[in-house]
Amino acid sequence: MKNILLILALLHQTVFAQNNCDVAIRKLLRQPETTNSTKPIPILVQGNPDKIKTLTEAANGLFKYAAGNISSINLPANAIANFAGNPAVIRMESRSPRMQLLNDTMRVNNNINAIQQGLPPLAQPFDGSGILCGFIDAGIDFNHPDFKDSNGNTRVAWLWDHKKPVGANTPAAFGYGQEWDSTAINAGQCTQNTALAYGHGSFSAGITAGNGLATGFNQGCAPKADLLVVNYDFDASPGIPNAIADGINYMFTKADALGKPCVINLSLGDLYGSFDGKDLEAQAIDNMLHAKPGRLIVAAAGNWGGQKAHLSYQVNADTNWTWFKYDPAFGQLYIELYGDSADMVNLNFALGADANTTAASFLGSTAFTKVTQIPLSGTYKTIAGLPGDTVFYDVDKFNGVYALYINIITQNPTYFWRLMTTGSGTFGLRNYLFTAGLPSGMVSDNLPSASIVPNIIHYRLPDSLASLSNSFNCLDDVVSVGNYVNMNSNYDCQNVLRFNPVSPVGDLAPNSSVGPTRDGRQKPDISATGNYTMAPLPMVFVNDVAWQQLPKMNAGCYHYVAGGTSAAAPVVAGIGALYLQKNPTATAAQFRQHIICAAKQDSITGTALPNYRWGYGKADGFKTLINCVNGINEVDIPHTVYPNPFSHATTLTLHGALNTQTITVQIADVMGKVVALIKQQALGGDVNTITIKRNGLSAGIYFYKAMQSNKILAHGKLVLQ
Repeated sequence: MKNILLILALLHQTVFAQNNCDVAIRKLLRQPETTNSTKPIPILVQGNPDKIKTLTEAANGLFKYAAGNISSINLPANAIANFAGNPAVIRMESRSPRMQLLNDTMRVNNNINAIQQGLPPLAQPFDGSGILCGFIDAGIDFNHPDFKDSNGNTRVAWLWDHKKPVGANTPAAFGYGQEWDSTAINAGQCTQNTALAYGHGSFSAGITAGNGLATGFNQGCAPKADLLVVNYDFDASPGIPNAIADGINYMFTKADALGKPCVINLSLGDLYGSFDGKDLEAQAIDNMLHAKPGRLIVAAAGNWGGQKAHLSYQVNADTNWTWFKYDPAFGQLYIELYGDSADMVNLNFALGADANTTAASFLGSTAFTKVTQIPLSGTYKTIAGLPGDTVFYDVDKFNGVYALYINIITQNPTYFWRLMTTGSGTFGLRNYLFTAGLPSGMVSDNLPSASIVPNIIHYRLPDSLASLSNSFNCLDDVVSVGNYVNMNSNYDCQNVLRFNPVSPVGDLAPNSSVGPTRDGRQKPDISATGNYTMAPLPMVFVNDVAWQQLPKMNAGCYHYVAGGTSAAAPVVAGIGALYLQKNPTATAAQFRQHIICAAKQDSITGTALPNYRWGYGKADGFKTLINCVNGINEVDIPHTVYPNPFSHATTLTLHGALNTQTITVQIADVMGKVVALIKQQALGGDVNTITIKRNGLSAGIYFYKAMQSNKILAHGKLVLQ
């Protein structure tokens, strides 16, 4: 009887002790062999570290370290039940490495696992076999196990290093750099520096196509794909012209020779150019993309979100103006201004200077001039009252776009510089500083009152829109990708659980670049996990003791925390590789259509999609591959909005044959929140007009989107005065 009572008491104690254990430990305690095993089990324990250390050592365990009130220990399996029953133990967890929140989380958040498993209605698993994944980036560490096959051979089919001098293996078609094929790489003949930019290129390639061979986890989206790599020369000064287009041509040409579909990831960019996809390099890229099916390009939207560095407004008879700051790091003030030709012909502008922000600060300006009056050879202009300072104007016209380039050469770097406009028309510009801590070159805070500077009433504030990198990001069928937070913790190289609570999981990263394009089109297209994603690290750092101590070095020591849209775009490129494996003759337009119509909405994205922050929502790889039945199509029929800007009401006129179903017009603010909704029955003819009223909205920039029958008929920007 006493034995039975003792057994019952012990069982009760064990069951009671499991209440503060995670599922993994509870499963372990249910195994009969646990009570007799002395196998050390890694466990995290919440509680007072001093007490936990004493308990651990008393149980012949190993106390490794404490992080706050969480301790990392090894405990003999047969001691776990009694240990858990101690009042000092608040919580115990023992997650196996394959259950850790690593790239497994990336695949879960973007619904990739279901593709790799071939869940119905897919007829088979997809892993990127037969697909080429291209990366124009900072090279790749081809020695990392994640980029080798099970036999130790490289998965890099070709590598072109832009940084190398001309040699015997320089690609004849391009005349610069050096290239190696897989045979040369396997033979140890490739001399590319594998530690470039701390492995940015390895990060990108691993997220798209790493096979996880190094540790058994952190596998990418398309682990069986082959790789094409262009090591872009970021150090060239000046940069190599058209190097992006060259790299794309190189990769598509190699893919054609191998007879394989190809997806190219572009996790690089800058903020110069017309941000409308109309420059020649962007158009060349667009042409290559559409030359044949089986080609995709994915681009990182950029990491300049949240900065008030964009200026665009409707010019009027008043002298509107904005202050710009000299850039010490650049050594001058430089402004690029763009506008459609029809919007620029009657726009007059001038450059002026202020010593400070007081009433008596204005020092003088150039004379007003029109863009169309500036010769193509450029011209110098003097600033009245400032004989030592000059302005150089240069102008360009291409594909119906005027570009005005302004350089101010000054002896007075502390001045505030005015861009002044009058006349009529509209334009767009972005201005960022190279100087650390001063991201925007335009003044938006601490402006003087009208009592100090009376014409401050005509001051035009910059906004945080249109921060997309590079013009190729604005091409219709290049999929532009924003970045949301993948996770906020990892086990480091010493298996310590590290937390980074800066941004909530699932939130859009604050610096994820936003749209629209300069001409008002929707970008980005989609968002994917970026911040806090695990990706391969070059072996020189893997084997560095100092790097192994870093919090963001991951368990197993072969991977590191990556982030930004540079990490989000490779996710979508990986989905693209799986999509091409299933649909090898698909076009870029079809892939974009499928990924945006499969996009996920949740309580964080909201339902007012697409918008210029999230695009159409969060990427869902599985739904992209099984296709969309009720997708949203953009038809973008001819339309006008007049007047715009407006004070009380404006009229949206749609030109084109429409059915008689309801037209819905959404009005959203710059953060994507729908602030007004208009519904009107279509007349069924070729012209439909919808009145948009102010209805209490504050002055500022808004965006309209007209829809009918799951089609976006028209969208663009509204300026409310």
